[in-house]
Amino acid sequence: MEKKIIKRNKTKLFFAFLGSVLFVVAGFYILDKPMKFLPGLENVVGSAAIVFFGALSVFAFLFLMNNKPAVIVDESGITDYSTSIGVGHIKWEDITGFTIRKVFNHRFIIVHVKNPEVYINKASGTKKWLRKRNNAMYGSPISIPDNNIKHNIDELYNLFLLEWEIRNGDKIA
Repeated sequence: MEKKIIKRNKTKLFFAFLGSVLFVVAGFYILDKPMKFLPGLENVVGSAAIVFFGALSVFAFLFLMNNKPAVIVDESGITDYSTSIGVGHIKWEDITGFTIRKVFNHRFIIVHVKNPEVYINKASGTKKWLRKRNNAMYGSPISIPDNNIKHNIDELYNLFLLEWEIRNGDKIA
């Protein structure tokens, strides 16, 4: 198989960065100007906006500056760098299947693996906690969102499925 490289969607990342920065500015505005409809809550709302969207803007900026591909598909498996909690390399023999899920208007591929704990424990701190949440909600710590990749999610799903079936056809029940 020829190595398939899936790039990041830098346009969407740019708009995520821009939107996050605007919400940070809005947070400072809320702190600076008392509002009639938020009496006493200005500090909480403004600070929360600055912290949350400030962190998002940092992540979006780092992803914009990073030229690493979002996903690599090759002979040995799938390498996932599509999100800040991407697990890295997943061997074909570790994969048990794929599903596509939709949350709000975002679709993503769930990569199901034999031992999710291995992939959860490769991380620490917040990354580990987020991978545990993914595993609890979707049955796997590994998800590849459509908004982070510059590729059709259905085509990527079919590529994953085809390559996995080629290597595991006799083992699929």
